[in-house]
Amino acid sequence: MHLKRGQAVPNVLQPIRFENVSFKYNQKYVLQNMSFTLEPNKTTAFISQSGGGKTTIFSLIERFYDVTSGKILYGNQNIQVYNLQEWRNLFGYVSQNAPLLTGTIRENVLYGTKNCTEKELEAALKAAYAYDFVMSLEDGLDTEVGEGGIKLSGGQKQRIAIARAILQNAPILLLDEATSNLDNESEREVQKALQTLTKNKMTIIIAHRLSTITHADHIFIFENGSVSGYGTHASLLKEHTYYKQLWQTMDVQTI
Repeated sequence: MHLKRGQAVPNVLQPIRFENVSFKYNQKYVLQNMSFTLEPNKTTAFISQSGGGKTTIFSLIERFYDVTSGKILYGNQNIQVYNLQEWRNLFGYVSQNAPLLTGTIRENVLYGTKNCTEKELEAALKAAYAYDFVMSLEDGLDTEVGEGGIKLSGGQKQRIAIARAILQNAPILLLDEATSNLDNESEREVQKALQTLTKNKMTIIIAHRLSTITHADHIFIFENGSVSGYGTHASLLKEHTYYKQLWQTMDVQTI
């Protein structure tokens, strides 16, 4: 795979369109004939049972896998034509585990960012609702986080990861439900940080808790590798039986 070959990625953010996309892994189809559009400045959430293809969608968009059939378009071009390094630079990623590098908080927030001033660093921490807890630590920004961030709580690690994504300022955000492993207080803080992060971005969320994606512009439901429904939270609650069942059991179930 050649990172330096391919066309330049357009400067203006384009829609991402799946057209009859199927993907087969170990001879088993994970996705079948999927068609949908991801729009700039909109938040789209994906819901399915565990193993239903949500994570595969992310891998296909980022070009870690190639589709088995069909195509993924960025604007009117197949994403395969673009320079791979430029293509991946479009994406910021926050996962539910928020793994950190061994090193200091400063090094973790600045990872992947060039020419950042101290004011920009502090602004990112404040926007991520991380500044106060970082400054309360004895060594502040120079606090060692330990291997994988073991010295920080789950909510603290998430907010550091969000501060990093704010500094990187990628136009497309991939969120692997960043609050699913947090207690209620930490979840509230991270949700506020995510609202800042996702402003004026194309945001794509893998949803584990339905309560965190009620604000999404579009929600797609996958069943048996295909799209079985899409709409807003309100419309799906009225019209989609599976979504309604998930909502009714969401307090005791993650997906």
